[in-house]
Amino acid sequence: MGEELTKRQREILAFIESETARRGIPPTVREVAAHFGMASPNGAACHIKALEDKGYLVREPGLSRGIRPSHAVNAKQEGPPVGFPLLGEVAAGMPALAVQTEGEAVTLSEVSGARPGDFLLKVKGESMTGAGINPGDVAVVRPGREIRNGDIAVVLVGEEEATIKRYYREQDGHIRLVPENPAFDQVTIDPTITPAAIVGKVVGILRRY
Repeated sequence: MGEELTKRQREILAFIESETARRGIPPTVREVAAHFGMASPNGAACHIKALEDKGYLVREPGLSRGIRPSHAVNAKQEGPPVGFPLLGEVAAGMPALAVQTEGEAVTLSEVSGARPGDFLLKVKGESMTGAGINPGDVAVVRPGREIRNGDIAVVLVGEEEATIKRYYREQDGHIRLVPENPAFDQVTIDPTITPAAIVGKVVGILRRY
């Protein structure tokens, strides 16, 4: 990394970094194109590919939101970060908008097992209480798509709604989001009709008393 960037590449990199921090998920290529007023996503894709080639971005194949700044993926282990950002809220109930929570951070000592690149989301709702995940808890989320059936994951449903559930992908391609509370129904998604993207796997829960 270190190759010179064009003005537009610098702008696109800054946008991807700010959106990833603000929303807890990276933008899609289409969203990048729309933000910069490009007539087609192809223009944005070319700039993103150049940023990949120069080492500033890492792409996770098969994910529409698989573009990540390389420093978030390959953060050095030479010393612990001061804190992990608390990026917003995620519904443990019906899907709800994951919104940014400004001005909060959680120190490394509070997050057992977390590693650089992870982020935190505050839990709302009661659909996962059977798994020990309660309203007000903070979920430690590891970005990526390496999710096995039965893992607890944060899933983006559509373009704006995020929810935390046990994740199952059926052989016919349908996705089941299963709660851990009998008062809530599971959600079955046909991804050909409603986009569903894995934001990351829940690897820990932080609870303050």
